[in-house]
Amino acid sequence: MSLVLSIVTIIYEFGVLPFAAGILLGSGDEEEISIHRMYIKGYCLLFTIFLFMAVPVIFTVNKLSVLVFIWKIFLIVTLPVLFLLYYKRKKRIRIVIKRFYENIQYAKKKSGISILFMIMIFMISVTFSMPSQKDDTPEIVNISIETDTMYQYQPYTQIPYDGINRDKAVSPAEMLYAVTGMITGLDSLTIIHVAIPFFFIPFFYAVCWLAGRYFFRDRIERVGLFALFVVIFYTAGLSRETMLTVRILNNSWNGIALAVACGVPLVCIQMFHMLDYFIDNGNVAANEIIKMVFMASALQLMISKGYFITLVILMCGVIILIYKKGLQNAGFVRKRDK
Repeated sequence: MSLVLSIVTIIYEFGVLPFAAGILLGSGDEEEISIHRMYIKGYCLLFTIFLFMAVPVIFTVNKLSVLVFIWKIFLIVTLPVLFLLYYKRKKRIRIVIKRFYENIQYAKKKSGISILFMIMIFMISVTFSMPSQKDDTPEIVNISIETDTMYQYQPYTQIPYDGINRDKAVSPAEMLYAVTGMITGLDSLTIIHVAIPFFFIPFFYAVCWLAGRYFFRDRIERVGLFALFVVIFYTAGLSRETMLTVRILNNSWNGIALAVACGVPLVCIQMFHMLDYFIDNGNVAANEIIKMVFMASALQLMISKGYFITLVILMCGVIILIYKKGLQNAGFVRKRDK
């Protein structure tokens, strides 16, 4: 595959496809039509689909080439599907694009300095920072490509496991990069260290913005400052080569870093939305449950205990709900303004 076609494939897989999925599958509500929501929704869907494709292959045939074939078919099939959906919903898509532009202009006026600083931090992180010494993602990807297996060999010693590494097998984020490398023909380090940050760091920024919009609603200045504060907090990882938990800015491809900065906050924010909806309406809408399933599955792709962490967060949500309902019944808490 030529270099240009490889670049186009990566842009389609990690840029166009999740963003288009977020637009086309959106509800059309005013609140849902925003860049950060579309980007997050599309990526959660993409991660969920890959998880449900990869795990059965890993535990059955355990051939990377089989997963490559399945993912390649998926990418090919989705292309005409997206064109068909665009034709069916092009009027709505034009409205979405128009509102995107209006939202960008509004955000630039209200929190332009915060956005500028986040862009500067992004450029510094992808240009000058070094990956963590604890990150074994490139080694896992390389040995999988060389042996046409998945999680059967230790990444550094290349000694076979007794079976497969089950902790990694149930959260196969590395295989997404391996599959992309096999399809495009690009070196795994190029994909992981060069291409992925240009898609995953904006994903992290979108999560920060989503959290800010939940806490501060339409006060965009505060939303921008909140997002900037979170991003600056994570710049601490730029100076620590052994910490993965706060290194999303220079290890955005690593499952642990991605889960801590994006996966867990997404599940928590969605849990807050479900709590608010339940308090206001006495039940939980089906679309809110579906969103939680997608976010939990995306978290599972990142780390092996993703579903367990989601369950713990939901149990905490139940405790918070009981507490808030008690305070509300006693007249100490008002219903949240919409």
